[in-house]
Amino acid sequence: MQRWGIGIPPSLSMNAIVALAREAEHAGAESVWIADIGRDIFTTLTMIAQGTSRLRVGAAVAVCFARPPALVQLAASDIDEISNGRMVLGIGTAPSTWNENWYNVPKYEKPVARMREFAEVCRLMWRSTPQSPVEFTGRAMQIHGYSRFYPPLRERIPIYFGGMNPRILQATGEVADGWLGGGLTSPRFVNEIIRPHIRTGAAKAGRRESDIEFVCPISCAISPNREQARAWARSHIAFYANVNYYDIVMALHGFQQETQAIRDAFARGDRAAAARAVT
Repeated sequence: MQRWGIGIPPSLSMNAIVALAREAEHAGAESVWIADIGRDIFTTLTMIAQGTSRLRVGAAVAVCFARPPALVQLAASDIDEISNGRMVLGIGTAPSTWNENWYNVPKYEKPVARMREFAEVCRLMWRSTPQSPVEFTGRAMQIHGYSRFYPPLRERIPIYFGGMNPRILQATGEVADGWLGGGLTSPRFVNEIIRPHIRTGAAKAGRRESDIEFVCPISCAISPNREQARAWARSHIAFYANVNYYDIVMALHGFQQETQAIRDAFARGDRAAAARAVT
């Protein structure tokens, strides 16, 4: 079953974000999604949860290298309680340069193991009690003696994985409740690249592809001025095309030349030229 939601950009004021979420809910949207850039993702989702009554509120995605699972699962369960069970926790690794240069992550390593173990640890923590604390030793993290002081509203908040690495996609099929597309995607990309890897992972875990929800973003720019809308869309596309793990999307559609021009412009610090390189 297809449903539609809305991703709200962080460039709006907090009041405007909440107002837009309300408008989307009134218009029939099923979900609202917030990225982990520009604003604190969990504060923003809390405001939206308080200002709406029906929308699912989703993190798209919380960077799992920048925060420990103990804090993320607390934030997610608090928002789930505030929203009366509407929280969706999306997690992703983010580019290595963001982690090392922005978030002061000393070592960006074992991203697939960290994603899998992050989800597993969050679920263990939601079920934990003082009588049954979490003891976990994995490849990417170790947790010893953690327990919640009170039970969450739900012991299993949906966890979605964001990413396009084949191993992360297979892990999505094995352990996640859904897949979150990034800033650049297309029906062809999802059908030819994403779904086969997720299907492989699901089969390995004895699951079906239908057990995983696919959240596929579509860039949308609205303005009374057609050229202004196109300029906004170009700027959005250029921002994501500058991130190397979107190479697979751009190459699939034959945009290698445009991608290089965009990156050359960003390297010169010329964002306007990067946007103009989007055909």
